[in-house]
Amino acid sequence: MSVFNKIEMTGKTIEALKKWLECQDETVPVIAGDNSSLLVCYSLLSELGGPNDELAQFINGELLGRPADRQSLNAEIGTFGESYCLRIFSSSSPRILISVPPLQELVICRGEDIIISPAKIASKIRSQGLAPVIVRDWLKRALFTEFNPKTMSYRDQLWVLRNNEVMLYSELVSSGKIIFQDMHDITAHIAGLNSEGYKFAGEVAARVNKKLKSYFGPAQRGNLTSHLIPFLIGVILDGLTQSMIYGSESRRIAINELLDAIDTLSIEPQAKLRLNGFPKGIDVINGLFQQKVGFSIDKLKAEIKSLLSESIQLTSNLSSTALGRSQL
Repeated sequence: MSVFNKIEMTGKTIEALKKWLECQDETVPVIAGDNSSLLVCYSLLSELGGPNDELAQFINGELLGRPADRQSLNAEIGTFGESYCLRIFSSSSPRILISVPPLQELVICRGEDIIISPAKIASKIRSQGLAPVIVRDWLKRALFTEFNPKTMSYRDQLWVLRNNEVMLYSELVSSGKIIFQDMHDITAHIAGLNSEGYKFAGEVAARVNKKLKSYFGPAQRGNLTSHLIPFLIGVILDGLTQSMIYGSESRRIAINELLDAIDTLSIEPQAKLRLNGFPKGIDVINGLFQQKVGFSIDKLKAEIKSLLSESIQLTSNLSSTALGRSQL
């Protein structure tokens, strides 16, 4: 029987991980016993109990019969067998467990604690013919900058919009790679993972990537207004890679309509333009997929038309004297 052996994450160890990550390619395969697995553990540890902890809601205190108090959850990094892992336990309940079957298959519940082994999860991903990876720059930004995943929410950041990250994301999905570096990845994308469902998303992602490469050209990015529709496409595509939404025709249709809307908006990516606000229409369109009423293509087209108009209204020419000012 495997025994958990704690590893002290000293400043020296963390700095060594940072330097190792900086020397890697843009995407790094998650490998057992490798620094990639240790980085995943460190990322999960950094999120535990904070606004990005999407696993806590599924951890139950057995004696309480309800989700364990986030503040009572503790964790430590170590080895379990020959693999790096994260051990989660509660200071308020002697026994904890995972309440959702798809998640139960990914972790080791021992009663008094829960063991998350990146090697075990990566193996399950590979069994579906997919490749688990971490994205060097995204993980570096989350772990080794002023951003603090324990207290700050990813959702409040504008990284994805500013950096036009749908370019890389669509490329990864279309090539059968799945990002595995945080709690959201485990709960939303890896739990219930199915190769056929992911393949559907991959086919959509391939069309997205081809269109965006043509639109942005070698620069692969542009002014912020040119990033708006691709950003929304990325949000919808992210949903298609989640097991609960696999094969969604409404999302596929929406992405196709939005790809066409890029031409309708007719924004030159390299033009010197300023975006003076975030269009409400993006949240409105994304909200169409959360409604219980049936999906309406006519409603979607009307909202896309409104979004295009709003985007133009929020855009102005960037004068030479304003080049140094920040946008959103």
